[in-house]
Amino acid sequence: MTLLEGMATGLPTVATRRGAIPDTGGDALQYFEPTKVEELTAILAKLISDPAARREWGQKARARAEEFSWDRHYRALKREIKSEV
Repeated sequence: MTLLEGMATGLPTVATRRGAIPDTGGDALQYFEPTKVEELTAILAKLISDPAARREWGQKARARAEEFSWDRHYRALKREIKSEV
């Protein structure tokens, strides 16, 4: 939930490629290997210095987070239940 909450703010989100993070974040996040500080440094430097990149990655993060809304999942579940009856 923490990852989705961060993405829902509409700010660029940076994460490691571990566990279910890539499944949740998809192509809306920028990823780095936790043992490679230079990767994280490069990503953060780009986001700090480039307002257009911040905006683009923030929009991607927000759009991806919206795919996980409770309302959307409820409607999908309701459709599946109706199709089974």
